[in-house]
Amino acid sequence: MEKLKKPDFVLIIASFLLILIGSLILASTSAVLSMERFGNPNYFLKHQLLFGLLPGLFLGLIGFLVPLEKIKKISFWFFIF
Repeated sequence: MEKLKKPDFVLIIASFLLILIGSLILASTSAVLSMERFGNPNYFLKHQLLFGLLPGLFLGLIGFLVPLEKIKKISFWFFIF
């Protein structure tokens, strides 16, 4: 079994900060419109977290855990679809 790679903590922290700043900006700029349209001031923020952040984290984890050689073998099919 292969040894797990060591994560790049600088990249993880930078990504986390960008996600946090983007979420704060989204929450502050869309609260009024979200309240008018959906009756919930956090609708757009919840939507972004549910359909943007969670799938991205899941796919990122898969990309981290799957060996690069396997990704290279199936990358052609991802390109086609």
